[in-house]
Amino acid sequence: MITKNEQENDCQVICIDPGFGDCKWWTGDKFGKFSTSIKRADANALKFDVKGGDISLNTNEYLFNGSKWYVGNTIAEMGALSTRDYSFIEKFAPLITYKAIIDAGLDIKKPIKIKTCLSIMNYEHKDEFAKAMSTINVNNNVINCEVDVIAQGFASFIDYLSSTGADVNGIYTITNIGFNTIDFCAISGGQVVYSTANPNGLNEMVKALRQSLEHKFKIHFNEQEVKQIFLDKQITISGKTISLVEEIQDIKINYFDTFFYSLPDVKDYLRKATKNIFAGGGAYYLEDAVLDDSMTFVQKPYEYSDVRGVNAYEQ
Repeated sequence: MITKNEQENDCQVICIDPGFGDCKWWTGDKFGKFSTSIKRADANALKFDVKGGDISLNTNEYLFNGSKWYVGNTIAEMGALSTRDYSFIEKFAPLITYKAIIDAGLDIKKPIKIKTCLSIMNYEHKDEFAKAMSTINVNNNVINCEVDVIAQGFASFIDYLSSTGADVNGIYTITNIGFNTIDFCAISGGQVVYSTANPNGLNEMVKALRQSLEHKFKIHFNEQEVKQIFLDKQITISGKTISLVEEIQDIKINYFDTFFYSLPDVKDYLRKATKNIFAGGGAYYLEDAVLDDSMTFVQKPYEYSDVRGVNAYEQ
């Protein structure tokens, strides 16, 4: 939600969820996402352009910290850096944010406010995270931004309230299943009374598939490549497309069989809650599961729940 003060100051507001799998952004009535795959451009690679012209920095490259990088495209996914460590998100936050700002079509010469979120597991770093986003220096453009940070999971709860009009005084749990983390909040009377998180997000299924593929085909895959294979449920090797539907279904079953065991001390909250809400990209994989009557979902697209909640939340 854009406040009156922000409108009067002609401030552009963008909401960003810089996830470990995808970065989601939202501004006004526009939204989008891109893979947070990042790869350093090869300084020795020969560059050719069929249209000619100066291609010292092509449209798919970004100059950041003295190096050229690919972000969120096919080239970046081939040999992408690992994205499961918090230090990755903090280090590359300015680069990821810059791409989101450009994709959203904001004017970098006008004031920009960033509203963002961070996993409960990493929330102790929220001040450092805000600082990293507050000064963006990419492609020799310096953008100074005001930054607000709230917790993932709680942001999804705000999204649920704003879309359903549910009674804020009830008892709820919200489980946000992201690529890298699972964030869990128990909320009573609009206040978080318990929260926990762990690094057992969807990447656990991606890791299982990666191990299987590397063993089967004797080829190295990075996590971003396998994430796309997981979503496509098939792989093309030497020009032949091979279905992975059954193998991926088995991986899903094994993952969700132990899902709640990975979250300590949540059973009592699940039993007491009026509604147990699922959010994040992992919620899609629960749609076919047999769930208790108390269990429900945020509105689709599920993966935008945090960024919608950030948009709706006023600090």
